[in-house]
Amino acid sequence: MRRVLQQRNSEWNIVEAADGEEALEAYFSNQPSLVFLDVHLPKINGWGILSYIRRIDKSTQVVLVTSSKEPEDVLKGIELGADAFIGKPFDTEELSDVLSRVTQKPLPS
Repeated sequence: MRRVLQQRNSEWNIVEAADGEEALEAYFSNQPSLVFLDVHLPKINGWGILSYIRRIDKSTQVVLVTSSKEPEDVLKGIELGADAFIGKPFDTEELSDVLSRVTQKPLPS
């Protein structure tokens, strides 16, 4: 994923986190405009992080990354405010499509 993102825009600052706590710390430290968020993170899962982000920030684009394509999971993500989903394993074309959609999405007013 990092390689594809860097190919898309070499000026992007890409920050990775090993678990949910690191992800929240990185979010607050970097104030990103786009987050790729794995649902199954240790310590704090992606659902919890997404919920927290949406309570304080409506403008950051959040793409959930998950191996589950169950309708309940997609619905839960939509209800919590995810902007897009990408399945694991993903291919480069799918990632590029999602990236095009979320980077062109207008910010909420």
